[in-house]
Amino acid sequence: MHSCFMSVSQDVFSRLIGALVPPVPDTTTAQEILDQVSAGPRDEAPPNAYVRALATIEPVDVGGRRMLHLTPKSGRKRSGSHLLYWHGGAYALPLTSGHWFIIGELLRRSGAEVWVPSYPLTPEHTVEEVLPVLDAVSA
Repeated sequence: MHSCFMSVSQDVFSRLIGALVPPVPDTTTAQEILDQVSAGPRDEAPPNAYVRALATIEPVDVGGRRMLHLTPKSGRKRSGSHLLYWHGGAYALPLTSGHWFIIGELLRRSGAEVWVPSYPLTPEHTVEEVLPVLDAVSA
């Protein structure tokens, strides 16, 4: 199931996204787009059962932001390997349940520890607030 998800064709992927995200008319103003983003979901999805089965999950504070540190459970861990997973969403959308399947596959296939930061979202926050988190995590 998960390998099929990872190999979805571009055409199918575009149709799936098109079904989930309505097109924005050309007449939409920047403020209207910001208002739509603000009205959308703001809470991050929690780790799913698949990820919880694969890893030990520990919340950590890094640079003043919450981050999840996922360590593969015994027999899966590849010593010294670390991945930083910055989810998509253009700093406007939170971590979704779909991201957790990707994170689960990263855990399963790599055996690496995975760090999943929670970063502030626009329009309430700016990129200047995100960059220090990236610096703190990357150090």
